[in-house]
Amino acid sequence: MSKELANFNLTTVDGLFNNQSVQGGWTFILFGYIECPDICPLGLTLLSEVETQLSDTAFGNNVQFVFVAVDLNEQQATEVDKFTQYFSSSLIGVVGKQSQLNTLAKSLGSRYKIVSDGTRYSVSHTPFISIVDPKGQLIGRFKHPQDAPSLVQHFLSYVSVYDKD
Repeated sequence: MSKELANFNLTTVDGLFNNQSVQGGWTFILFGYIECPDICPLGLTLLSEVETQLSDTAFGNNVQFVFVAVDLNEQQATEVDKFTQYFSSSLIGVVGKQSQLNTLAKSLGSRYKIVSDGTRYSVSHTPFISIVDPKGQLIGRFKHPQDAPSLVQHFLSYVSVYDKD
């Protein structure tokens, strides 16, 4: 499975996050929302554990971990950054306009829906962690929860096939 991503433009505290941001290295991407009571914190903890395990490999400096917050707009990049920092100082928090979030979500095969009663909201979303290769193409999705050793093993198997291309 290798799928080119549609063009997207999102925001981090450091600036633009787009197709070029996911090229040149491996990227793990999780969609979610910062008020999530369970799946998102578990997913971010998993990414942090994967990051720790990969830090001892040749890929340690060539992998980035991204959390795309669908409940915040591009003016709230600092909010998602504060949230992701609880899990890892190198996690990248991403926000953006709904149209751009939808573009990336569709490219990755992720879905989400925000439901609000006017005072509170919740987000229904697919619990997938997507992996994007150094060419900026989706090469795999993993339903979470999983354990970090299994996810690392799957990732390394993708890398070994990728290196043969």
